[in-house]
Amino acid sequence: MQPFASPSTSFQRLFESQSRELSVLQHERRVALEEQKALVDAYAALSQQYEERSKKLIAARHECQIAVEQRKEIDDAYGTLRRQHGEQTKKLDVVRHERQSALEQKQKAEEDYAALIEKHESQKNEYNILSNKYNSLKATLEQRTSELQGAQKFLTTADAFSGSEVVNTLRKLNEEVQQSTTFMAEWAVESFMLETLPEDQGTRSIEQTRTSDILGTRLIQLLGTKKHKDNPILVEMAFRAYLIYELYWVASPWSDGEEEQAHNVYIDAIYQRIREGGETLSIRCRAMRDTLTEGQAISGNWRALTRAYTMPACISDPELARTIDTTIIAGFSDILLTAGCTASKSDITSALWSKFGEKIHHFVSLAGQVNKITGVGVISEDFEVLVIWPDVDFDERTMEDSYDDGDRVRETEGRQESVLCATELGLVQRMSIGAGTGRKVKPSELIVIKPKVALLSVIDMIDE
Repeated sequence: MQPFASPSTSFQRLFESQSRELSVLQHERRVALEEQKALVDAYAALSQQYEERSKKLIAARHECQIAVEQRKEIDDAYGTLRRQHGEQTKKLDVVRHERQSALEQKQKAEEDYAALIEKHESQKNEYNILSNKYNSLKATLEQRTSELQGAQKFLTTADAFSGSEVVNTLRKLNEEVQQSTTFMAEWAVESFMLETLPEDQGTRSIEQTRTSDILGTRLIQLLGTKKHKDNPILVEMAFRAYLIYELYWVASPWSDGEEEQAHNVYIDAIYQRIREGGETLSIRCRAMRDTLTEGQAISGNWRALTRAYTMPACISDPELARTIDTTIIAGFSDILLTAGCTASKSDITSALWSKFGEKIHHFVSLAGQVNKITGVGVISEDFEVLVIWPDVDFDERTMEDSYDDGDRVRETEGRQESVLCATELGLVQRMSIGAGTGRKVKPSELIVIKPKVALLSVIDMIDE
């Protein structure tokens, strides 16, 4: 039997017992809290894993849905391919049948081709024979055609220009020269100082022999001794005459338009012989007598072809036209120096070029056009430009006085009046009377435009 414990001891033991229980409980509580925290963390991890797996599950379901749809599309495409395969199989069967038919046709065609080759060889030999005959006939036909075309050129009188166009062109040239030279002379007298020599001192010497030879000694003498300031008529006449003479060489039939020496007398003589021979030939050609004047056709075409190929046209040759322009301007300068101009020749020439260069070139071109029309453009007729040279006797049948007022008497005491210089170009038309009739051909000339001149008596009018 144990001894009775005191209350304090019992309480002590109870306190210690409870303290141990409390420690145990606290320990258990800490363990429980730790377990609770572990459970919370595990729950959070599980929740996170659940959400991730849910998302993956949703994505998988979506992909599965897409895969299902794709499989459906594949099934549809597969069905379509099966149908197309069936159709292609049917078509292939048709093609095979057609190929077999084509092979049979090819075999038959080869047999037909072999037969045609044999037939072709036979026809080829026949064709070669006919081709040789054709080439021979073609060469003969071309030769005959060439001969006929060559002959046709000399049997036609088709004109590119009419006679009235020739006349109108020359009249236009004369009118423009008359109007322009009047203005040129007035301008020159007003622009330059002209000194007049006393009559007893004679005329000024002139080095330009071409100008003096063309105008003649009388007009040169008058230019050097007369006063021109108040009345420039002599300068005007000299300008006009010199221009007319130069344009005559441009427009004359067998000239290249540069100078008098350019007139080809030799070709002119040949042409006259051809005209006579052609007219004689036309008389002999009885079968062609009713067509037209064959002689004119032959000579006219020869003249046109010869002029076209041997005579350069001034209007199409810039260098030649420039040379002629220069010659005319130089002549005008010589005229002014002879008339007493105190300026130098270079100054005069420069002034004339600046003022009248284009106009002079226009005259040369217009005269070249007359040359071309009369030489190449007209076949059925022969036209020739006329000019009257100084110091010849005046003949009213072939020329006309530019200054005739109708009251002057040309012939006094049996003396025929002389020409001082030309003022306008004339035109003659040459024809053959009797061509193609069997009679002898008679050449005939008709002056369509009379060349105009100034007579020596015009000086009396100037002095008055």
